[in-house]
Amino acid sequence: MSTTGQVIGTVVGAVVGFWTGGLSYVALGAAIGGAIGGYIDPPKGPHTIGPRLEDRKVQGYTYGFKLPRFYGTMETAGCVIWVEGDQYVEHKNTKKTGGKGGGSKSTSTTYTYSVTFAVALAQCTERAIIGVRKIRIGTTIFYDAGSNDLDSIIASNLTQALSWKFYDGRDDQEPDPRMQADRGVGNVSGRPGLCYLVIYDLDLTEKFSNTLAAAQVKVELVAEIGAASLSADALMTMDATVNSYDRRVGGMFSDSSSCSYSVIQHDSFYSTAQSVWFYEYVFGEGQSRTASSATGISITSQTVDNYIVDSDRAFCIFQVIPPYPNNDRYNLWFYEPFEAAASSATYYDADMSVYKIKRVAVSGDEWFFASHEGMEITKFINGDWELKSSASYSVGTLALSDSFVFCSKFEAYDAATLTIYKFARSDLSLVDTWTTTYTGKIFALTAVDDTLVCSWVTGGAILAWHNGAYVDNLGVLAQAIANNTTNDCVAWLKAISLYPPCFVFGSDRVAQNYQVYLGHPTFIRQPAKLRDVITSECSLAGLDSTDLNLTSLTNSDVRGYASIGASSVRSALEPLQAAWPFDVTQSGYKVKFISRGGASVVTIPETDLGTREGKSQQESLLVTEREMSEQIASTVTISYLDADRDYETTEQNSYRPGTTSVSERRVELALVMTAEEAAQAADVLLKKEWAERISIGPFTLPPTYSNLEAADIVTIQHRGRSVVAVLTKVNYLPDGRVECYAKATSGAAYTSTAQGSTPLSVPPSVVPLRGTTQAVLLDIPMLLAAQDTPGISAAVYGKASGWPGGVLLRSDDSGQTWGSQTGFLNASEVFTATTALPTGISTLVDAASTLTVTADWSGADLFSITDAQLFNLGNIAAFGADGRWEILAFKTVVDNTVSYTLSDFLRGRFGTEWAMSLHQIGDRLVMLDANNADFIGLPLATINSLRLWRAVTDGDVISSAPDIQHVYAGVNLKPLSPVYLDGSRHPTTFDWSLDWTARSRTPVEPFAGLATPLGESSELWDVEVWNSTYTTMKRTFSSLTAAHLDYTSTQQTSDFSAAQPTLYLKIFQISATVGRGYPLQNSISCVIKTDGTNYSPTVLSLSPLLYYKLDGNTTTVIDAGSAASNATASGSGITYQQPSLLTAATPGFSFLGSGSGGITSPHLAAMNGAYSVVLLVKPTSLAADNGLFHKGNAAVSGQEGHYVRIGTNGKIYVDLFNGTWSLNGTTNAAISVNEQAHFVFVYNGATQYTIYKNGSLFETLTLAAAAINNTTSLSIMCAYYNADPVISLVGYMDEFTWFTTQLSAAQADQLYKES
Repeated sequence: MSTTGQVIGTVVGAVVGFWTGGLSYVALGAAIGGAIGGYIDPPKGPHTIGPRLEDRKVQGYTYGFKLPRFYGTMETAGCVIWVEGDQYVEHKNTKKTGGKGGGSKSTSTTYTYSVTFAVALAQCTERAIIGVRKIRIGTTIFYDAGSNDLDSIIASNLTQALSWKFYDGRDDQEPDPRMQADRGVGNVSGRPGLCYLVIYDLDLTEKFSNTLAAAQVKVELVAEIGAASLSADALMTMDATVNSYDRRVGGMFSDSSSCSYSVIQHDSFYSTAQSVWFYEYVFGEGQSRTASSATGISITSQTVDNYIVDSDRAFCIFQVIPPYPNNDRYNLWFYEPFEAAASSATYYDADMSVYKIKRVAVSGDEWFFASHEGMEITKFINGDWELKSSASYSVGTLALSDSFVFCSKFEAYDAATLTIYKFARSDLSLVDTWTTTYTGKIFALTAVDDTLVCSWVTGGAILAWHNGAYVDNLGVLAQAIANNTTNDCVAWLKAISLYPPCFVFGSDRVAQNYQVYLGHPTFIRQPAKLRDVITSECSLAGLDSTDLNLTSLTNSDVRGYASIGASSVRSALEPLQAAWPFDVTQSGYKVKFISRGGASVVTIPETDLGTREGKSQQESLLVTEREMSEQIASTVTISYLDADRDYETTEQNSYRPGTTSVSERRVELALVMTAEEAAQAADVLLKKEWAERISIGPFTLPPTYSNLEAADIVTIQHRGRSVVAVLTKVNYLPDGRVECYAKATSGAAYTSTAQGSTPLSVPPSVVPLRGTTQAVLLDIPMLLAAQDTPGISAAVYGKASGWPGGVLLRSDDSGQTWGSQTGFLNASEVFTATTALPTGISTLVDAASTLTVTADWSGADLFSITDAQLFNLGNIAAFGADGRWEILAFKTVVDNTVSYTLSDFLRGRFGTEWAMSLHQIGDRLVMLDANNADFIGLPLATINSLRLWRAVTDGDVISSAPDIQHVYAGVNLKPLSPVYLDGSRHPTTFDWSLDWTARSRTPVEPFAGLATPLGESSELWDVEVWNSTYTTMKRTFSSLTAAHLDYTSTQQTSDFSAAQPTLYLKIFQISATVGRGYPLQNSISCVIKTDGTNYSPTVLSLSPLLYYKLDGNTTTVIDAGSAASNATASGSGITYQQPSLLTAATPGFSFLGSGSGGITSPHLAAMNGAYSVVLLVKPTSLAADNGLFHKGNAAVSGQEGHYVRIGTNGKIYVDLFNGTWSLNGTTNAAISVNEQAHFVFVYNGATQYTIYKNGSLFETLTLAAAAINNTTSLSIMCAYYNADPVISLVGYMDEFTWFTTQLSAAQADQLYKES
């Protein structure tokens, strides 16, 4: 409706004339004199509305080709506007064959063709196209930014980097370099306002029959700025047991193949740093390099503020004094963590202090610095300060692209506005300032070209700007970031490429984990808004937004629409009007758009109908006209572009049953719709036809209705009935009366719940993105008899859904030539471990261990098997990494949706038990059945030499694949380690006789009754003899021809200065091809007890560390315990072979002390901590303290230890040093002169010390402090007080035993009873 003032002096012509060029033409159904301005009744019968469906289906090549204006997201074919050199490029390939015994020489020549060309896609009259979502050439997908498949994204990025360039229609876009080279600099325009695509060096031979006509390019354009969904996969996660403030991701660098990152450990949140670790993660392969040891590179007492990684280099700005936040002194630390040790770092201390630098960004030899305290942006090249910005800026973060330096303004965590400064990299001039209203703080930046991506700290989100325009939040990381509170955020991120920006980012502190992710936003098909489309189209006719009234227009989503550039506004809007019925009318000085199906604005009583000039009485009956049913369509069919079928033309229809009409109305809509949307549009059109078949009028109304205008809904009361009608024409008569025409209508006609039908036709097949090919080279043991030849197994797969297969190539000349090894049609099933598989058992089913893995590609699957299948090596796999593969099988698989948990393992198959303890997070699980891994034979010369490999996707060129470096170690030819080491010693000569059992590489049928094959051309063995810590090799026995060794006492004495009760050995079987196999590393003991007999079987069964019977008659005191650590008696005060303190029926001797001397037992690490000591003692005097044993030496600082003594009062004392000496004694006397007693002393490693006497609990002492571990020898029958053994036993001692366990009361009683 309009006001009375608006309708006086109607100006329809003044408005509509802009659209049509004159007042005499009724534009959009507008009639001069105040008729409906823009009302369009969709025409009846077969008709085409607006742009045609086929307009953008076929690529054009002609002059005058009409380019569309795009809205929403839509596919177009475009028009070829340039071909490099106006011709194809011919490639000639000549090969020679034959000769040298192979017959006559022949030459074959083949030709292939390629072309570089540009395709114009769209007009950009108001704004640039946002980006490309998908490119198809012929039936092959060339690029797909809408994929949720990460490998497809990476494959798309590779094509973008190498094969094409997109120009989005900006006014300032530069000419394409190849066009300039072809036509000449200055002869080529950047084509502002034209969106086009340049494709470089497209191979026409393989798929396009050597003609560009067959290379139909179809591009899906995104014309709307909108949100994107975020996909992120965790690459690395820190152990959750580390405190959340301890470690954080410090800095990152990434390119298309890998990322490097640092992890910093702090005392507490952003306080003094302790260590830094550096890692490299190769995409598709997992972590490949760790630059530092397990403890990290020490940076103790430095508060790290900014730690970044650039390729193989590290840069750290840290502050020394005082700590955060008083930043008075700054240092720059620069070194190469993957190449050199931290000690070789370069420091730039003085300059940092002068400039108060806190932010650094690095690219090659150019370093850029800034500070959050305010300073000039500074450029540092090759050691010189070269450039400064013209003003100072408070900078939060820095990022570099090829041409620009981006800085975020330093803000508080609750800042209301985010600000970005953009500087020219060449001269540091300020180019632009970008702002957006987000409450929070920018924490990290990264840039590529003119696109900037940043992390927003408060919301834990990723934001983006493109060409200076704020794009949107690319997705709050609710899944990736567990706690979106302050500081729980994305700490660093680094872009790899654009459309979509595939990037790596790391978290600062998240639920007690640092995490590193590889992520990308998946660009959705963003729709336009109906009001925006209408506003844009009308603007082309000179109508701006102030000339339009859109408040009554439902702002529907327009998925995709292309308006042909030369068409009229009417023809451009007709398809929109058919899909979302609306009227267009003059309303005052504006053009008004009104959606159909609205509510009635006024009720007209019967008394107001038929008003005549000067009178107010009813003139006649209300005139109505009803259209014949036979003339109204019974079926409406809509053809549209199906959003779910790659924009294929599809039909939906609506049918009205029970009518005599047989006519059909067909409507072509060049709109992108879903099946449901099209079905509902057809239903609405059909119901509208039948609801509005009754025409009403003309009828006249009094001047009080002068505010009515065309398209208003009114309710007319006539002869007891109410009719709802839409005014189709309104004339304002000179005497003030209003003459109206109307059609009966129904609001219900404009709503629909129709469901779309699925077309039976199959859309043309599309070859999805092939993607890259991944290969895992498996240097593993021989699994089949056919693998008894030089060679490796290989698993090959692609992550992209359209992976067609791949071929594995090897170069023996450092990449000069490549030879095909084998082709792979089936993708191998490969998984990556997210937990570390612990060391298990290889002799039984390992039911205790579990392993969680994720699939490397979406089709890889795991499932449980039966026991029988497990023991037949079902689910057999290689697990680990190169140089440490374990062959295992597993029975149970639990599907966790995004991962699998495996359990019930057969471990260490095929002799790989040595690798069970070497597993890490990130290890690969490669299934080894015949469909997953192929064996590839290799020349003998490749053993232990570096070779390059490439895994190439079928149809791709060799250069598209990266090099894989691999050294084949001949693992499948290596003999397995032997088993069952056994041996004995001669009782008088002490010669060793050793035997062991060989294992065969050759597969053996169990229980077949056949002898185990040797597996080698001849039997040869090497045996190495080592010291107890395997740090010094004493002797090697080479080329033994049998699994037997004699090691004489003479040889033992030569190697060790004495015969050895325990040997530490490595035993290798020898292969004639690869040399030594895997070693059996084991020790063997055989103590020949020359100082007595009748060793207690009970004592031995409890596995004592030391067992001294004290029966001997020499200074060597033999140990029968597991340590085999003989002791030495010293001093003249000891008398050997005195009467035993055991029962009279048990033969043996004891040692008698007279107050000086003692026994010294070498230090063993196992002595520290909890222990039990058992001994028999009989003091003959208590005139002075009697020392029983001492672990330590009171005269050596830090080694004081503790000792046990009998005091002059008969009490037992435990004296220990823990900063000061404390004396801890029993309450009552424990022994008297000439009393024989059996004591068991049990220490729990802390402050509890329990004493048993003669099998019964005597007393439990609570020590003043815990005993401090030391490395000093054990003294027996004495205690070292100060420098001399002044506290020695006066009396007898027998059967001294040291256990590393805490004996129970029952065991103490049993040992006493046996004594």
